[in-house]
Amino acid sequence: MPLEEKMLASSRERGKITITDAVTLLSANRNTVKLHLRQLVQQGYLEQHGTGKGTWYSVGR
Repeated sequence: MPLEEKMLASSRERGKITITDAVTLLSANRNTVKLHLRQLVQQGYLEQHGTGKGTWYSVGR
C-alpha cells in the first residue's frame, strides 16, 4: 500500500494525524512524510489545521 494511502487510512481511523504520528506509525522519513502530506492537502484529500509545531491534518470534505 502506498505511503499516501496509509496516511489517509490513519487519519480516518484516528480523526486526525500529525507529522510525528505519521513518522512513527509508518516508519517513514520525516521529510518524505511532510512532502506527501503537503501533496494530499493540495489534492483536497486532507485539510491542514494550524501551522508550525501544532499542525495537524484531517480528512478533507
